[in-house]
Amino acid sequence: MILQSELTALPSSIPNAPLRKFLKWTNGTYRFVLDLGCGNIRDSDLYAEHFRSTIFYDPYFRPETRSKLHTHFYNLVICTYVLNVLPIRERKRVIRVLRYHLNLGAETLLAVRHISRRSDINPNWLRFQDGYITSRNTFQKFFSDIEIYEIFKDYCITELDKGVYVMNAK
Repeated sequence: MILQSELTALPSSIPNAPLRKFLKWTNGTYRFVLDLGCGNIRDSDLYAEHFRSTIFYDPYFRPETRSKLHTHFYNLVICTYVLNVLPIRERKRVIRVLRYHLNLGAETLLAVRHISRRSDINPNWLRFQDGYITSRNTFQKFFSDIEIYEIFKDYCITELDKGVYVMNAK
């Protein structure tokens, strides 16, 4: 079975809520930003307004920027609703990239589908690994706070909202 992760990037005219919440919360100045798993880049106007330079990476929508994942320093790495749409092996790759940049001193905004949203599970979804395959043949996993704190236990974590975290090196 081939999962179609790219189908989770739904078009929207509203900037993503975790990014808006983060921008209200922070007083930081971020010059160089990496959006890891940017999807269809629906928030590009918001990025241009708040950040000097942004690299958008997504293996489906922006594969040409892959070479910039490890060759640039970023003040901020944004990874919203990416980990929850990836099966274990792909998710581990993204976590390694996040840790790499955290260790270099980047702040990270992470948003995942929170376990409190489990009521969203459709009875037609099939169990697969630690998540579900949806009717659109995409993958969904729901994360608990404990899972996020365990995955990123070596970093300082601030919870902005259910499933929305800001992380820094200790």
